[in-house]
Amino acid sequence: MKREKRAFTLIEVLVVITIIAILAAILFPVLSRAREKGRQTACLSNMKQIALGIMAYVEDYDGFLPNFWDNVAGEGQYGGWVFYNTFNQCYPNNFEPQKGSIYPYVKNEQIFICPSDSCRHGCSYAINGALTSDPIGGSRFHRGLQVTYIEEPANVILLVEEQCPIGSTDDAHFHPTGNIAERRHLELSNFAFCDGHVKPLRREAIQSGTYRYNP
Repeated sequence: MKREKRAFTLIEVLVVITIIAILAAILFPVLSRAREKGRQTACLSNMKQIALGIMAYVEDYDGFLPNFWDNVAGEGQYGGWVFYNTFNQCYPNNFEPQKGSIYPYVKNEQIFICPSDSCRHGCSYAINGALTSDPIGGSRFHRGLQVTYIEEPANVILLVEEQCPIGSTDDAHFHPTGNIAERRHLELSNFAFCDGHVKPLRREAIQSGTYRYNP
């Protein structure tokens, strides 16, 4: 005898759809966090490579950190650790790292861009403006300090993911009294320190003025 084929009822189909929806609602945030953790790791790798490039620069320049430009005066100016065309704008290729003083030590434009930076205009990172003889910004061209003047370099920040109105750094200079770190990575921001190590932190852990890590 032939068996009759039994079809799914509408209620059974709706139950299956509901279960799938519930599972998706549970899994999507987990997958999203996992994806962001991967981007955070890639960003940390970027900052590590740049920090090592800066350390190599310091070795070649008598222990001095690289120079950097600040604000509109830096538009199209050479001599900084990175080069930018326009201040406080989110244009494609607004930053041209290959024209900066650090590029010969890293030779990779992509490491200047955080994967979680929605602006993606050429540079996602800013150097700590406190690492200069003029941290308040009286001049627009800043000369980096000699590293021998930096006490406890493992606790002094070198590079920051800067928060700006456009969503990313505006001039690759982190003003020690006027800027804050961007929370790109699950409410954390990545930092590179003057001894070359990198780590994610809550921006509240950073002391303004000198931008030291406050354990």
